[in-house]
Amino acid sequence: MPKFEFCLPTLGKNAGPEWLHEIKYEGYRLRVERDGDRVRLIARVGYDWSTTFTGSARCSRSAISSSAYA
Repeated sequence: MPKFEFCLPTLGKNAGPEWLHEIKYEGYRLRVERDGDRVRLIARVGYDWSTTFTGSARCSRSAISSSAYA
């Protein structure tokens, strides 16, 4: 299964009232990787947070097919 890289935020100019954007609140941006029963929550810099966020890892294990990236 191919891996993917995180999108990096870029500074843009407001294009008017119809412009959509995402506000980045303090938090984590994680990629969920599942291979069989193994689930990893990987940060952009490569750190595995699955032992810290065990509830999220457990929910991901039951919600995502046996082999996937999300």
